[in-house]
Amino acid sequence: MSLLIKALGLIFLAALLVVFLKKKGGEFSFLITACAVCIVGVYVILTIGDSVGTLKSLMEQNGQNSDYIIVAVKALIIAYLAETVADTCRDFGQQALASKAELAGKCVIFVLAVPILSNVLEVVLKYMEL
Repeated sequence: MSLLIKALGLIFLAALLVVFLKKKGGEFSFLITACAVCIVGVYVILTIGDSVGTLKSLMEQNGQNSDYIIVAVKALIIAYLAETVADTCRDFGQQALASKAELAGKCVIFVLAVPILSNVLEVVLKYMEL
């Protein structure tokens, strides 16, 4: 809960600064937005990293494959980055670039998921042979 409060507080302050600076000229509004996005993004990723480490340890202690949780976290980070870039492009009126950022994120997530899909296919084929 404190993560959410800190992140929302920083985002609110950045939004106020951006609105104020746009009235004065706006040259630094993009820089403030980019800094806030980076700070919140890194903070969220680091916080999630602690939880993922704990979950990975629990899975390994119980003899489970922890590779899947790592792939899921990577996919989450990729989705977050792609969405952030796309939203920033939309803020600057670049709809085509925004859609390409989203497409790139989806493609990278698909490539990341191919080993999992391959494992599932192997298991299905193995059981079909029985």
